[in-house]
Amino acid sequence: MRRIAPLIALLCFCAATAQDWAPIGATWHYRWLLFEPPPQEGYHRFEATADTVINGQATRKVISPSYPYPIYTHDVNGLAMIFVPGLDLFDTLFNINALPGDRWGMVPLPEPMWCTTESWVEVVDTGTTLMNNVPLRWLAVDYHYLAEEVEYVEPDTIMERLGSKRNFMLPHEWCNQSVNPGVISDLYCYSDAEIDYVEPGIVDCDLGMGITQVERSRLEVYPNPGSDQLTFNWHGHTKYSVTFVDALGRVVLQDQFSTGPYPVGVSELCFGIYTVHVRSPSGERVSTKWIKR
Repeated sequence: MRRIAPLIALLCFCAATAQDWAPIGATWHYRWLLFEPPPQEGYHRFEATADTVINGQATRKVISPSYPYPIYTHDVNGLAMIFVPGLDLFDTLFNINALPGDRWGMVPLPEPMWCTTESWVEVVDTGTTLMNNVPLRWLAVDYHYLAEEVEYVEPDTIMERLGSKRNFMLPHEWCNQSVNPGVISDLYCYSDAEIDYVEPGIVDCDLGMGITQVERSRLEVYPNPGSDQLTFNWHGHTKYSVTFVDALGRVVLQDQFSTGPYPVGVSELCFGIYTVHVRSPSGERVSTKWIKR
């Protein structure tokens, strides 16, 4: 792979250099989770702000006031590339033209990671959908995380314009908590000049996850990752149900709590990444991810 030196300069582009991925003004809101006590939840807002050149390559600068460094990305006919800080190269973020069976390695972030650099993404299905009357291609993919000689598989959908829906723009974020404390995960909202996307259940992209709501609905699930037993504590709730869903979408464990904190035995669950849904009798719901290892 050809290395590109980090020579960055501002440049004004004509219309011929416009890109569908990360157009200027586009915004993404991603969920943020901190598992270490005391657990916290919130969001990060990213925006594509400027056209830039890295050693002659036209690229787009994406920033967030709460993320430690900018993201530089561009696409060439559906192949989205991202600049890897510290390694001085561009690597594949996703290829919207991919076919079932195609795969590529995850972006090798240049920081200590729980997962290995051999982790990869594999396409399992493709299609097209309409969003605000704009046709958008999508890829159903499996993320294969390799960590401590164990493979974790997590399904996701990558959409044109939006990128990953169940993971952060950089899929290795789950493996890397040294750059940014906590984990940035699900896409809550996306917006550009043509389309707007809001994840079902999100009322307002900027206000729906404010401090008051986070404190009222704060869910503690620990330890994460875990192995034999984990504890649930949903602040402000004394009775709720819990459902574990595996990477294939199967319900593998259900339980009901009447007090908290409440321990749950999970020793019989297989290694992997699970989505945990918690629901109160009044219908209030919170979801989080949990890793069994």
